[in-house]
Amino acid sequence: MKRLITIISPQKSKELELMLSLLEKEYVKKQLKEYNLVVKTYIDKSVKSINVNLIGYDGMVKKSYLGLDKKTLQDMFQTIDTMPMRKLEKKQSGGNVINHYKNKYTEYKIKYMHLKYIADTI
Repeated sequence: MKRLITIISPQKSKELELMLSLLEKEYVKKQLKEYNLVVKTYIDKSVKSINVNLIGYDGMVKKSYLGLDKKTLQDMFQTIDTMPMRKLEKKQSGGNVINHYKNKYTEYKIKYMHLKYIADTI
């Protein structure tokens, strides 16, 4: 399970290339790994300008931006630091928190499926 940064652009452009080159820098790669982030880029002709979204473990958009630069990345990292799961990650060793979250998710999914089965059989 990962946090996600989505970059949605109406077309390939110089601005998009600059953003992607920033993400290729070694110190940025280290921070992305530390914060358990993956970056996905999409070309969508229906958008008018570049949109950048920070998406949490729960799949919800935590924050949106109109571009990506060093200040935006720092703001993303600060936003992540305020998230409950990040606070747990800092207290415990990184992998244990992710496994805990996956186990809880699976536990709730099983309960939901059981309740759905009961509801469907009534």
